[in-house]
Amino acid sequence: MSSKKFEWSNWMFDLSEADAVLYDCDLFFVYGTLQSMGGNNPLLQHSVYVAETQTEEAMVLGDRGFPYAFPSSVVPIKYKNLCFPVKGEVWKVNDPATVVDLDGLEGHPSHYERKVVKLGCGREAWMYLQHDWDIASHCDACTLDKGVWKWRGY
Repeated sequence: MSSKKFEWSNWMFDLSEADAVLYDCDLFFVYGTLQSMGGNNPLLQHSVYVAETQTEEAMVLGDRGFPYAFPSSVVPIKYKNLCFPVKGEVWKVNDPATVVDLDGLEGHPSHYERKVVKLGCGREAWMYLQHDWDIASHCDACTLDKGVWKWRGY
């Protein structure tokens, strides 16, 4: 494994850690600006689009100009009726530097947290989740389409 350091947005990441992430799972589920039509999709330029799918777990999806996916475990009981699967895309990431770029964009682990989730297609993938429910009070609603959350028409 590589021990080369890579700097992104004032953070130092060890590429050997990114290698380990890809060893665990090389699929990433994206549901916002990283999707094919999104402004941050160029970060996935060395990755391979796999499929459109949705999460198996029901979540709450909020919009602050970019989406926040709140796992059901952080959603208060009185808002559990807002939990539905989230629609997005699966990408196969081949390059550890892409993991570093994605973690940097998403502010992992201090802003979003990268976790492996089950997908409706039967696979598992990394997904960036927001565990601070207080942020939800600053979000607009996303689109609920046939029982699945989607962000801005993606």
